[in-house]
Amino acid sequence: MKILAFAGRNSSTSINHILLEIVKKGNSDLDIELMDIRNIDLPIYNIDIEKAEGAPESLKDLIKKIKSFDAILLSIPEHNGLPSAFFKNIIDWCSRIDNKFLGNKQTILLSTSPGSQGGANNLEKIAPLFKYWGAEITGTYSVPMFYDAVDPKTMELEDAHNKAIRLLLSKLYVLN
Repeated sequence: MKILAFAGRNSSTSINHILLEIVKKGNSDLDIELMDIRNIDLPIYNIDIEKAEGAPESLKDLIKKIKSFDAILLSIPEHNGLPSAFFKNIIDWCSRIDNKFLGNKQTILLSTSPGSQGGANNLEKIAPLFKYWGAEITGTYSVPMFYDAVDPKTMELEDAHNKAIRLLLSKLYVLN
């Protein structure tokens, strides 16, 4: 099973991207490709731009890539209790190109933050919406207190978080 992973962020120091790096490293027996989407050249969605210029080719390519994988692993940053504006903009554009742009893929949603909720508020709000974009949510998981949950020397997650995420990843195979 091929799993495409990416973080819905545009920061070069995103802890949500780092979380996915850690998950990939800790699950090296799985075929996880970590994609960096922060360099997608993308204006803020505007119907006038869409009518005048059409959808950006970079997003058409992203949708093709998503559909070529068996499952999706997303880590979505929380900004003031909501997904990042960057991620929301990608959803806005992609859903205009193909309303089911996630291709009915099994999808795991993660989030982390330095705070005690770990992005859980964000996941609670956005997870139910993924069905509209063609995702089958296999599970969600938030990692609170990111800097306490990760060993800075080894860049490994605390065992409880590793086990919980590994359990979610194992469900991808059960459903297949």
